[in-house]
Amino acid sequence: MIKINLYPGSKKRKTPSIEIEIGIYFLVLFVIGIGLIYINSVMNANIAQLITIKSKKQQINIVLLKKVSITQKYKKQIKTLKRKIEVIKKIRQKQNLPVIYLTELVNKFIRNKLWFNYLSYSSKNKIDIKGVALDNQILAEYIKNLRQSPYIEQIDLKKSSKRQIMGYELITFDFYIKTKKQQTNMP
Repeated sequence: MIKINLYPGSKKRKTPSIEIEIGIYFLVLFVIGIGLIYINSVMNANIAQLITIKSKKQQINIVLLKKVSITQKYKKQIKTLKRKIEVIKKIRQKQNLPVIYLTELVNKFIRNKLWFNYLSYSSKNKIDIKGVALDNQILAEYIKNLRQSPYIEQIDLKKSSKRQIMGYELITFDFYIKTKKQQTNMP
């Protein structure tokens, strides 16, 4: 009798030969090597380009730093000049103040009834006045007129006394005026 085996038999796997595996291995290594060489050349080109850009930017940075230092120097000079201009403006404003104060003293003056013997102005906004008046009412009226001035802050009478001068009984006085710190309108 004849027996027929319908089951496939165990097939042996075909194993590629070792030469084919080694060939494929070298082929893969070759492709990887070519890829690495290509990537390396691209990276080196990028690095060279970045180094060039960096050196250009460093040169630009050096130029800009010089300009910044010059600008800062000019800013300091401008600041110093502005400070000096402000000082000059303040000095000019203060230069006119004694004239303004004296004008105010003269405008409030009662002619032929009041005389100054001594007048002194200090930079601390103080005016000392000594003089002679016909009577206390004249002196009081003068002080009252001065108090109405926008330039005078305070008037303090130090003393007033009767005194015989050339046969006339007159009032000698001594007072000081504290002036307001004024800002004159100067250009």
